[in-house]
Amino acid sequence: MLTDAIRANILEIFGYKVDVLEFVDMDNSPKNILLRAEFVNRFKKEKLKEVEDLLINFNISQTLYDLMFKM
Repeated sequence: MLTDAIRANILEIFGYKVDVLEFVDMDNSPKNILLRAEFVNRFKKEKLKEVEDLLINFNISQTLYDLMFKM
């Protein structure tokens, strides 16, 4: 769930409105999360620090972050 939240925040930084949906109950399978994103062109740079703090605090390597910010 943490990595799904990080991916949703990264999409929001780049101007997407993101909905995080579970399409199968979490009791049955925790891997059934759907990120639905719609581009609304509202760049949210303030969320970048939140994402970076999560990555550092939990020692996570996030591919989407690397692709978007380490080009």
